[in-house]
Amino acid sequence: SYDMHGEDTLSEMFQEVNTSLGNFKDEMIRQNLWESVVIIMGSDFGRTITPNSHGGTDHAWGGNYFMIGGSLKGGKILG
Repeated sequence: SYDMHGEDTLSEMFQEVNTSLGNFKDEMIRQNLWESVVIIMGSDFGRTITPNSHGGTDHAWGGNYFMIGGSLKGGKILG
């Protein structure tokens, strides 16, 4: 789970997601489909910036989202 109220292993979990998305992208490129793919990932809540007493973080005020795909015009931050 990404609900890190205790010990923070979030960086390891992000690496797992990064590797999986990279593998998926590579496969879509091999199949000549990447320009037709859009992936949207979001969170239903944000996290505190400072750690709690258990070394994790608690729920906070804003979620996070990202969108990737072959035909997207990236490099923009909205909101």
